Amino acid sequence: MEEDEEDVDEENREEGVMAGEVSPHISLDVLEGIVGFHTMKVIGKVEKESLYILVDSGSTHKFLNIVVALKLKCKLTTIKLFTVQATNEEKMICKSVCKGLKWKMQGVCFEADAFIIELRDCDTVLCNYKHLWMSFD
Repeated sequence: MEEDEEDVDEENREEGVMAGEVSPHISLDVLEGIVGFHTMKVIGKVEKESLYILVDSGSTHKFLNIVVALKLKCKLTTIKLFTVQATNEEKMICKSVCKGLKWKMQGVCFEADAFIIELRDCDTVLCNYKHLWMSFD
């Protein structure tokens, strides 16, 4: 995964979310902790802490569990409140973002902003399907 000009567009979209222009969605699979056809659970690391990552095609943004964010002592930035819509019609309030969250998977370092919400069965949710493919060694 490489950062390119399209990543800048994603950041602008997320800033739009912060301004209340777009309503992010999170899939029911994430809320139920189900690994299925549209999800994949992998293990990553933030410093020395293991992180259970759900890569999910049904979610529109990156999310980080509030409990994990506090445990990792992430610097949280307060944003304008917005609602995260789940596919089962459940709504969650997001009021902060972790800018520049850094993690490692399979020896590769990644960095992205993650919205902070309460997640039950995973530590973070990733989605980046702009190119419609993924590759793992």
